[in-house]
Amino acid sequence: MTIALAPRTLAQAKRDGSTASSGRFLRINDVVATIGLSRATIYRLIDADLFPK
Repeated sequence: MTIALAPRTLAQAKRDGSTASSGRFLRINDVVATIGLSRATIYRLIDADLFPK
């Protein structure tokens, strides 16, 4: 019996201490989990050109 594993998000991989299987772009929830800033703060920084789009 084989079990297919779903692709892990960066946040899940970070919690597990391993790398994610995803590509270059991150979902906003993964960015929030990785850097510890709120979604609103991230968008404010993007608007002020202080955070990468």
